[in-house]
Amino acid sequence: MQIMGVIAVIVTLVLVAYGLTSQIYRNYKNKNTRGLSLSFFFLGFMSWCVWSIYGWMRGDFFIGFAQTVGGAMNAVILLQFWLYRKK
Repeated sequence: MQIMGVIAVIVTLVLVAYGLTSQIYRNYKNKNTRGLSLSFFFLGFMSWCVWSIYGWMRGDFFIGFAQTVGGAMNAVILLQFWLYRKK
């Protein structure tokens, strides 16, 4: 069971390190979030947060840590929606 936790953390952190960071960089470079769904990222953020809370409440480092990192990166994308909104 412990090995599955390690695998889950690795896969989640690869998603965060590659997927979300590349999206953050693309948004930063283009100074817009055109083509992205705000509702998708908002619901994703909520999911990361709830899983993070669940993991920490259970005392499960694997779930808590990976989900907290993902939630933080998703929060950056939500911040970019606000920063790059049309004025």
